[in-house]
Amino acid sequence: MLDHISLLSFFASDVYAISNEIEVADDVEALQEASEKLIRVIKTLFAKGVKVRYIAKLISQLNEKIF
Repeated sequence: MLDHISLLSFFASDVYAISNEIEVADDVEALQEASEKLIRVIKTLFAKGVKVRYIAKLISQLNEKIF
């Protein structure tokens, strides 16, 4: 159980950092860089067995911020 909590904590901080990057982005290139980081996190979450519905929710929320 601790491993699962540690994994989620790690990705939560990663996603939070990406969210902050999106918030302060001042050009399209900065948004693209944040988007690429998000893709890497999503691939890792999927590889670790996180359910697709949770990944989809994450994508939806961060894509909303990007747009």
